[in-house]
Amino acid sequence: MSFLQGFQKGLGSFGKCFNFKRVFFKYVLELLLLFLGTLFGLLGIILLISRYISLDITLILMGLLLLNIWLIIKK
Repeated sequence: MSFLQGFQKGLGSFGKCFNFKRVFFKYVLELLLLFLGTLFGLLGIILLISRYISLDITLILMGLLLLNIWLIIKK
């Protein structure tokens, strides 16, 4: 028995209408991607102002990639 099955069984009748995987991926993963994308983007902009050219572009691109993944999941 997996953790999710045990968790839903422990909830009883409420566990049948509560889809743990869907809630986890819908909220936690979206918030994590949004937070990390914003963080990497802001760090990249700060480093761009500080003249660290090689690292700032990498962080900005990583931030944009995470925000794009977040937008794809949100659809």
